[in-house]
Amino acid sequence: MQGKRWSKTGPNIKKGKVVERTIWLTDLVPTICYLMDLPVPKDCEGAILYQIFQDIDFKKKEIEKLKANYKRLKKAIDAEKFLTHRY
Repeated sequence: MQGKRWSKTGPNIKKGKVVERTIWLTDLVPTICYLMDLPVPKDCEGAILYQIFQDIDFKKKEIEKLKANYKRLKKAIDAEKFLTHRY
């Protein structure tokens, strides 16, 4: 599939870009596993297609955002408990 264009099919996927390297069918499984946070099967031979992502660090940034939201939620719950137990 060398030199093929693809349509954007999900978040953080480049739209309408041409991949310069050869993409093999075996590359699909590790790429899908990476996107879904699943372990890559031990007998898998392909590679993750990092070239199709708009931002390679998008997963790290998403985890940081989730941690920040969790802290905010925990702080709000703790404040609510404090206010309801004061009286």
